[in-house]
Amino acid sequence: MRAMKSILRKPDAEETALIGRLEQLSQEAASYCRTKAAELHISLKLVEVYGAMHRRQLTFVYTAEDRIDFRELVRDLARRFGGRIEMRQVGVREEARRLGGIDTCGLVLCCASFLTDMKPISAKQAKKLNLTIDDPRLLGVCGRLKCCLMFEMMDAEGKIAPQAHQLITPTRPDSPSSPTLPS
Repeated sequence: MRAMKSILRKPDAEETALIGRLEQLSQEAASYCRTKAAELHISLKLVEVYGAMHRRQLTFVYTAEDRIDFRELVRDLARRFGGRIEMRQVGVREEARRLGGIDTCGLVLCCASFLTDMKPISAKQAKKLNLTIDDPRLLGVCGRLKCCLMFEMMDAEGKIAPQAHQLITPTRPDSPSSPTLPS
């Protein structure tokens, strides 16, 4: 599971109002950024915008195919919203994690629910599992090989299978030779 940040206390009325203003500002900033990026012919896909509670800062999280020179965009954003503007580029797996969703298996995306360390699976590893890497069923919503294939790989290598001496075979409780669990 992904580590959750600790909760210090319930927010008071002032902090609740600040959170509401930050959410509204984030939506406005996202809309403005998309419009300005289109005007400046910058090809970026905005994933998320969030503001810091205790300082004047907006962080714009985006994905892009190529390296982008967005100095003019940052100047426009700083003029419009004031404070510090941070642009953070993320990859397609991180984008899928932030957006969340349901995968083809019908479960919540592994990267959005419990994976903390997103190690990519390589084509070489998929071939070790006798999988054809061009099968679209093996691709996640991010377009890369599914993260759960790493569990298959670990299972094939014997890294996650329990050892024989770790297994407890349940028998009837009234049997004299039955192994019992410690109390």
